[in-house]
Amino acid sequence: WNAVAVLSTTDGFGVSMASSFIENATPEITIASYRQYIADPSLYDNLLKEMEEIKNSGARVIVSFTFDEWEITAGAANQTGIIGENYVWFVPNSIVSLRFDTEELRQLSRGIIGTIQGFVENEQSR
Repeated sequence: WNAVAVLSTTDGFGVSMASSFIENATPEITIASYRQYIADPSLYDNLLKEMEEIKNSGARVIVSFTFDEWEITAGAANQTGIIGENYVWFVPNSIVSLRFDTEELRQLSRGIIGTIQGFVENEQSR
Protein backbone atom coordinates (compact mmCIF):
# COMPACT_ATOMS: atom_id res chain seq x y z
CA TRP A 1 0.00 0.00 0.00
CA ASN A 2 2.84 2.42 -0.68
CA ALA A 3 1.58 3.46 -4.14
CA VAL A 4 -0.85 6.35 -3.97
CA ALA A 5 -2.98 8.31 -6.37
CA VAL A 6 -3.25 12.05 -5.92
CA LEU A 7 -6.43 13.85 -6.92
CA SER A 8 -6.83 17.61 -6.80
CA THR A 9 -9.05 20.36 -8.01
CA THR A 10 -7.46 22.73 -10.53
CA ASP A 11 -7.73 25.73 -8.21
CA GLY A 12 -4.80 27.19 -6.31
CA PHE A 13 -5.53 25.17 -3.16
CA GLY A 14 -5.67 21.81 -4.91
CA VAL A 15 -2.68 22.30 -7.18
CA SER A 16 -0.37 23.76 -4.52
CA MET A 17 -1.23 21.11 -1.92
CA ALA A 18 -0.90 18.27 -4.43
CA SER A 19 2.42 19.59 -5.74
CA SER A 20 3.80 19.92 -2.23
CA PHE A 21 2.67 16.41 -1.31
CA ILE A 22 4.19 14.87 -4.44
CA GLU A 23 7.46 16.72 -3.95
CA ASN A 24 7.78 15.54 -0.35
CA ALA A 25 6.39 12.01 -0.71
CA THR A 26 9.22 10.38 -2.61
CA PRO A 27 11.14 8.11 -2.27
CA GLU A 28 9.08 6.35 0.42
CA ILE A 29 5.77 6.74 -1.39
CA THR A 30 5.25 5.96 -5.06
CA ILE A 31 2.90 8.30 -6.90
CA ALA A 32 0.96 5.94 -9.16
CA SER A 33 -1.23 8.66 -10.65
CA TYR A 34 -1.80 12.40 -10.35
CA ARG A 35 -5.13 13.62 -11.67
CA GLN A 36 -6.79 17.03 -11.63
CA TYR A 37 -10.36 18.09 -12.23
CA ILE A 38 -12.42 21.25 -12.44
CA ALA A 39 -14.89 21.39 -9.56
CA ASP A 40 -18.00 22.01 -11.61
CA PRO A 41 -21.00 19.65 -11.55
CA SER A 42 -21.57 20.25 -15.28
CA LEU A 43 -18.16 18.63 -15.93
CA TYR A 44 -18.98 15.44 -13.98
CA ASP A 45 -18.07 13.21 -16.95
CA ASN A 46 -14.54 14.62 -16.87
CA LEU A 47 -14.27 13.77 -13.18
CA LEU A 48 -15.38 10.21 -13.96
CA LYS A 49 -12.57 9.96 -16.53
CA GLU A 50 -10.05 11.06 -13.91
CA MET A 51 -11.44 8.46 -11.49
CA GLU A 52 -11.07 5.77 -14.16
CA GLU A 53 -7.42 6.74 -14.55
CA ILE A 54 -6.94 6.40 -10.79
CA LYS A 55 -8.64 3.00 -10.89
CA ASN A 56 -6.40 1.91 -13.77
CA SER A 57 -3.30 2.95 -11.79
CA GLY A 58 -4.02 0.22 -9.24
CA ALA A 59 -3.57 2.59 -6.29
CA ARG A 60 -5.75 1.83 -3.29
CA VAL A 61 -4.68 4.88 -1.36
CA ILE A 62 -6.01 8.18 -2.68
CA VAL A 63 -4.84 11.54 -1.39
CA SER A 64 -7.51 14.04 -2.34
CA PHE A 65 -6.93 17.79 -2.27
CA THR A 66 -10.41 19.14 -2.74
CA PHE A 67 -11.94 22.02 -0.83
CA ASP A 68 -15.68 21.48 -0.51
CA GLU A 69 -16.61 19.22 -3.40
CA TRP A 70 -16.68 15.99 -1.38
CA GLU A 71 -20.23 14.96 -2.33
CA ILE A 72 -19.38 15.15 -6.04
CA THR A 73 -15.98 13.50 -5.55
CA ALA A 74 -17.35 10.67 -3.39
CA GLY A 75 -20.19 10.04 -5.84
CA ALA A 76 -17.80 9.76 -8.77
CA ALA A 77 -15.46 7.52 -6.78
CA ASN A 78 -18.40 5.28 -5.88
CA GLN A 79 -19.61 5.14 -9.48
CA THR A 80 -16.08 4.12 -10.52
CA GLY A 81 -15.68 1.61 -7.69
CA ILE A 82 -12.70 3.23 -5.96
CA ILE A 83 -14.19 4.07 -2.58
CA GLY A 84 -15.18 1.72 0.18
CA GLU A 85 -13.76 -1.24 2.02
CA ASN A 86 -10.66 -1.78 -0.13
CA TYR A 87 -9.63 1.87 -0.44
CA VAL A 88 -8.27 4.58 1.83
CA TRP A 89 -8.94 8.23 1.16
CA PHE A 90 -6.94 11.01 2.84
CA VAL A 91 -8.80 14.30 2.68
CA PRO A 92 -8.18 17.83 3.99
CA ASN A 93 -9.82 19.20 7.11
CA SER A 94 -12.29 21.10 4.94
CA ILE A 95 -13.91 17.75 4.15
CA VAL A 96 -13.87 15.98 7.53
CA SER A 97 -15.28 19.06 9.23
CA LEU A 98 -18.34 19.03 6.94
CA ARG A 99 -21.68 17.63 7.97
CA PHE A 100 -22.61 14.77 5.67
CA ASP A 101 -26.29 15.44 5.03
CA THR A 102 -27.36 12.21 3.35
CA GLU A 103 -27.12 8.62 4.49
CA GLU A 104 -25.43 7.70 1.21
CA LEU A 105 -22.70 10.32 1.72
CA ARG A 106 -22.21 9.20 5.34
CA GLN A 107 -21.76 5.61 4.17
CA LEU A 108 -19.36 6.57 1.37
CA SER A 109 -17.35 8.65 3.84
CA ARG A 110 -16.77 5.82 6.30
CA GLY A 111 -13.05 5.28 6.51
CA ILE A 112 -11.89 8.59 5.10
CA ILE A 113 -8.96 10.00 7.03
CA GLY A 114 -8.46 13.68 7.66
CA THR A 115 -7.54 16.12 10.37
CA ILE A 116 -9.41 18.80 12.21
CA GLN A 117 -7.36 21.66 13.53
CA GLY A 118 -7.68 22.18 17.24
CA PHE A 119 -6.20 24.82 19.42
CA VAL A 120 -4.92 24.09 22.88
CA GLU A 121 -6.16 26.64 25.34
CA ASN A 122 -3.36 28.41 27.11
CA GLU A 123 -3.55 28.19 30.91
CA GLN A 124 -2.82 31.93 31.19
CA SER A 125 -5.76 32.84 28.96
CA ARG A 126 -8.31 31.31 31.37
